[in-house]
Amino acid sequence: MPTKKEPVKLKMEPIWWDKIYTKNLDGTETVVETKKTKNTIMDKLADFLAGLLLGESSFNVPTNTHGIGFHALGTGQVSWDSGGIPSPDKSNTVLDNEYWRQAPDIIEYIDDIGAVSISITNRIRVKTTFDYGDANGQWIREQAIFGGDANATLDTGHIVNIIRHAKIRKEDNIKLERYIQFNITITS
Repeated sequence: MPTKKEPVKLKMEPIWWDKIYTKNLDGTETVVETKKTKNTIMDKLADFLAGLLLGESSFNVPTNTHGIGFHALGTGQVSWDSGGIPSPDKSNTVLDNEYWRQAPDIIEYIDDIGAVSISITNRIRVKTTFDYGDANGQWIREQAIFGGDANATLDTGHIVNIIRHAKIRKEDNIKLERYIQFNITITS
């Protein structure tokens, strides 16, 4: 008689942080690094992973990796500033109010201490720089990673995660380096 096997569980732990550069009047830069914080993986990630495993032909991203394609920013809701930042609904497929997206600068494997790895690991880090001239004139309260069939059009693609945070005003004297790290483990 066959023995019953325990189900295998895929666990993904997403962590994010920012480096915020402020260009001072004297031409120097001030840099502040925010603390590393967990964020929310969305239900659509399962569809995204299934599409990757199948080699879904509609997954067409600029890097031709068929994986993560865009990092999106959103203004969220003004009510979050005084009423508290709500946790995202895991069934959301878009940001609350996306206003900007661009391809990440780099997606790389990292080791268990965060150093870049030339070998495949169970950890990846996504870095996106929203430079001094990018995404200006808005309060940023949310961000997300999109992949699969995502393109440069807002609200397209398979959403991987949503991050909601205290508002940050993006102006031409502010550069944001946003980092999102995914630690993936399998347990039985």
